[in-house]
Amino acid sequence: MVYLRNRILRSVMLFRRNSRVLAALAVGIIVIMVHYREHFPQINITYFKENEWIEEDFADLYTREERQYEREGRVDASQSKGTEKKSSKVKWAPLSTDSSVRTEPPSNKYESTVGETPQADNVSKENSNELPPCNFCIRNFREKDPNYRLDEQKAAELQCRALTCLPPPEYYIPRPKPINGFEYYTMILSPKGVCSDKESRILIVVHTKVTGAGIRSLWRRVTKPFLKAHPQFRILFMVGYTADTAAWKATENEGKQNNDIIGYSFIDSYHNLPLKTAMMLRWCTENCQNLEYLIKIDDDMFFNPKKLLQVLRKFSNQLVIVGRLNFHHEVRRDPSDSIYVPYEQYPYHFWPNFQGGGLYVVSGKAVPKLWAVAPYIPVVNLEDAWVTTLAIATGVERQLTRDFTNRRPERWVDKLKNTICATAEKQVGYLMTGRAKMDIEKIWYECRNASAV
Repeated sequence: MVYLRNRILRSVMLFRRNSRVLAALAVGIIVIMVHYREHFPQINITYFKENEWIEEDFADLYTREERQYEREGRVDASQSKGTEKKSSKVKWAPLSTDSSVRTEPPSNKYESTVGETPQADNVSKENSNELPPCNFCIRNFREKDPNYRLDEQKAAELQCRALTCLPPPEYYIPRPKPINGFEYYTMILSPKGVCSDKESRILIVVHTKVTGAGIRSLWRRVTKPFLKAHPQFRILFMVGYTADTAAWKATENEGKQNNDIIGYSFIDSYHNLPLKTAMMLRWCTENCQNLEYLIKIDDDMFFNPKKLLQVLRKFSNQLVIVGRLNFHHEVRRDPSDSIYVPYEQYPYHFWPNFQGGGLYVVSGKAVPKLWAVAPYIPVVNLEDAWVTTLAIATGVERQLTRDFTNRRPERWVDKLKNTICATAEKQVGYLMTGRAKMDIEKIWYECRNASAV
């Protein structure tokens, strides 16, 4: 105890001896910060007001960056004028269409086809640091509701959008010329008479690997009772091409035998998933003019017949795309990531809110509209995000449905049967892990309430 008291007394005496030095040092630091305040990060408060995200200067001072943005016309002049001594409320606007704003040569290979709308390509890896911090909306969003990823309804109510991180409206304007090369791919396998049958008005197109004969056989087996009970449905499989002659020959024979495989001449690979979706839209547009619904589903996804029928009845005769909406997803820039997207392909930091690609429903009227713009909107590696850009470009409404699919893939475990079946009963789709996708058969046969037709 005595030792502790002595240490405290020594500390007090030492502080008294050096208090003048510390005070002088503090004053010096303050003087330097005031003199060079433009070089220090600005502290902002972000809040939502009148349907706009407002970022307010906490220090009540214009920084060098704000004055630069005002000179370039990206600050609301009515709010900022004459407020150098008051709180400056800055509403960040999209980049100017003036090409002089760019300081680096364009890195976007699609710019030559944009015509009179170069604004879509003004953001590149080199000059993206000139923008206001694009994570302010996401940060504010997380502060409002830490569990926003777990509740999509809350996410929708918060109406959060990262203004400076997303493409401007001009990005969604179709380019004057085709830019994706879809015209070079030809149909090499097609079922016959699918849409000539007046009863077949709803197509379920299952995306599978060209070598996935086993999973296709499983799908035919487990969905047979459903198709028998609902003749208005037809299930088809979408594949690409493989250079393996034996594998392709086997797929051709399988398609001719079952009359249910659509094939195009692109190489069947993970990064060609957008191509697979584009060719699906193309085939349906060219072959099924009277289509009521197109349901795109991956081969590792179980679908609940009752829940699916409820969704179709709810959105009948509407121009919509329905699915589980993904909010505020940041673009992955790591080349080792399976959903990596380079800056040259998509130079923005976040995706617009998009439907999950594992399972979504497209109204029949929307299918030809999506295909009509597909060759003219820059394709990206992330298939579901790209389909969303097509929907925005055509005015097709995106509908969020609660409990549409599970967020993470699951694996069948016998002791968790009751939990898995209870979840599958609530959702339209239930995603299995890629390695265990053959286990969807267990859901069809073990979860009778979920798979009842």
